[in-house]
Amino acid sequence: MTKLRFVLLVLCLGVFFNTILYAQKPSERRKQYLEQEELNIKQGASNKVSNRISPTELKNIKLEKEEIQKGLFGLENGMDVFESPAVFKNNSAVILSQVISYRFYTDQFDGLHLFRFLRKRILIQDKSALENFSILYSNSNAVYTVNVIKKDRKSVVISKLAEEIETAGITKIPDVYTDLVGSGEYCTKLPIQGLEIGDIIDIRQKVQFGITYTPLAVKSYPILGVFCDDYPVVFQRYAITVPPNYSIFAHTINNSPKPQIEVRPDGYRVFTFEDSIRNTFKEEYFDRPNKNLAYFKVVLLKKPPLKLTYLDDKIDTNLSPISIVELAKHETIEDKKQAEDLKNSTLDYLKLLAIKPENKTELINKAYYYLRTTTLAILHEKELAKALKDTSTHKKNEEQVIMNEDLFFNVFVGVLNGLSINYESIASVSKNYCEIDKVCHPAEIRKGLKVFAEKPVYIFYFNQNSLPNEIPAELQGSQALFYPSPQSTIDLCKDIKLAPLPESSLEDNYTKEISTIKLDANFENVLLKKHILAKGMPKYDYYDKVLFKGELVKNDLHKVGRGNDSTTTTNLIQKEQEEKEWKNGMENLKEMFEDQKFEVEKVSDFELVSDGRYDESPILEFKINTEFKNLIAQAGPNYLVSVGTLIGSQLELKPEDMKRDFDIYQNYSRHFVDEMNFEIPEGYTVEDPNSLKMNVDNESASFLAEAEVKGNQLHIKTTKTYKNQFDPKSKWENYTKVLEAAYEFHQKKIVLKKKG
Repeated sequence: MTKLRFVLLVLCLGVFFNTILYAQKPSERRKQYLEQEELNIKQGASNKVSNRISPTELKNIKLEKEEIQKGLFGLENGMDVFESPAVFKNNSAVILSQVISYRFYTDQFDGLHLFRFLRKRILIQDKSALENFSILYSNSNAVYTVNVIKKDRKSVVISKLAEEIETAGITKIPDVYTDLVGSGEYCTKLPIQGLEIGDIIDIRQKVQFGITYTPLAVKSYPILGVFCDDYPVVFQRYAITVPPNYSIFAHTINNSPKPQIEVRPDGYRVFTFEDSIRNTFKEEYFDRPNKNLAYFKVVLLKKPPLKLTYLDDKIDTNLSPISIVELAKHETIEDKKQAEDLKNSTLDYLKLLAIKPENKTELINKAYYYLRTTTLAILHEKELAKALKDTSTHKKNEEQVIMNEDLFFNVFVGVLNGLSINYESIASVSKNYCEIDKVCHPAEIRKGLKVFAEKPVYIFYFNQNSLPNEIPAELQGSQALFYPSPQSTIDLCKDIKLAPLPESSLEDNYTKEISTIKLDANFENVLLKKHILAKGMPKYDYYDKVLFKGELVKNDLHKVGRGNDSTTTTNLIQKEQEEKEWKNGMENLKEMFEDQKFEVEKVSDFELVSDGRYDESPILEFKINTEFKNLIAQAGPNYLVSVGTLIGSQLELKPEDMKRDFDIYQNYSRHFVDEMNFEIPEGYTVEDPNSLKMNVDNESASFLAEAEVKGNQLHIKTTKTYKNQFDPKSKWENYTKVLEAAYEFHQKKIVLKKKG
């Protein structure tokens, strides 16, 4: 499952209606099991955990199973699938059946409770699946049971005495378990004893989420059901139980099944989505999953008092532009005073700079950087206080505001109003999620501003490295709603415009690597002095590796005139913290080259020339020396050098990749340039440098390789370009030709021929 699809699942399955999955210690249930097991051992009534389950544990598991079955009552028809269809015989594993039930209930105070019940059967078909599923992961706040159904269809209960608690964020969890784990800080880890190929894992789970008292819980996300996965599914069912005083708003997307609706005597409605024989999601390069994944999304809406009819339920009804704007206007700001203080401090900072009012772009940029720096400094202080166990500083910083999207736009709009600068508000949505007319919840909307300066400046919520007038890659070219501000002036549809957000150009997005290359004295390793430049979106491929946060914060504070604030940071870091950060940074840089399939002997002499985080110097630029192994082979008196490998790993297409099922999507156009100046060792010549030359160019992409010998230097330059954000699948051959050319160059070697 791709990272994007993982985020899509966790985003919507992990968080519901202001739900927080609280950090859990090992459960009382497990503690009771262990105490009973110890007693049984003393009494000679138990063997090893893997051989026998104590009567006490068996009784508890039975009670848990019955509890979950009650939650799935009437929904388990079709679960008794024991065999995989022949069409799936070559798959590693098959989800024979799964049922997921979301049950909402209201209490006497009209609070909305959510319970999720799940049952899943997974057939293990090869060693790879055996390895992936030999450990089960679950939400640490869940009740769950696990059985293994053997080939003779006998069911074996799995003991939970070996259950452990792990940190979910750093634990490698198989994709199929992401819906069981959710988004909690911790997860449980349980070895499945005696699992074999041909076995069926039968999992039941119940999770209780939090309570909300708001008509539309604006911190949550829609419930999302995705019908495709990395493993094929024989049968699946989603059910959502809705109280009488709530209606649902749902979209079924990309041929998702439509819901069947059952009205119960108590007024609750059950919406059921059923699907069968769904093959695995076919992952393709340059793909956008939301364009081909079958899925539905659902939001619950509280009705006005006394309006208990379910006739207000809406399925596949697009919201009007005005309704979408109303969703975008939702704000969740915990402390209005902090927002006001932050706005005023920003305006005070701008006054100190004495920028002329007509220089609107400069004012906008400086305000953006001030807010970015203030937020980054607070976050960094919190991290350091926690790392150094400085409780006094940590407590002080707990009182400081941490920025979120709503707070940022509240403050930024206040700053613009204070400066009398006109603007429009923007409601957009990631093109990797859905179209703007398919939104149904505030959390799906990405807010923005179009500010009218000398030229329009687009403002979106920042990260620690973003720039003003930098539209996030996932929003570029997407359809968005533009509406006038202040929002209170909106009264007619004509006030709202639907238009695409600007796209960055090919020249805006590039990576350029300039390398001076020579062989070491023993002709064993290749030595490179690299000078790397990146502009636009490709910068983000490097930032995690090349920016050291401590130094970043100090420099940013100096830039906004708060250099004295960095004294606290410096004192907190201490020398050992700086050394640790530098050591980790060099390890990250080494890892960066290893990710490109280089065998790295060492990296050294790193120098950050420009971090590319300010509009006056928007290019990330750094230098580093590297030493790579196993790129030289002796051939008699001559040597073979794998110079093609030095452009970094390239995609090797397989036969099945040549056929394209879906259209081609990329977030932005871009190009990659490698300039290599190879020092020819004394006493050697380069045989046939023209063999390095290549030129494949078409309307979608291109790959160009140039080579020339001048004196004792072999100059090589390659350029790979992706020209379009979209192409129909009929043009896939344009891409395969370029990808194959790049891979072919990657395999090229030069012969260093001994003179004489």
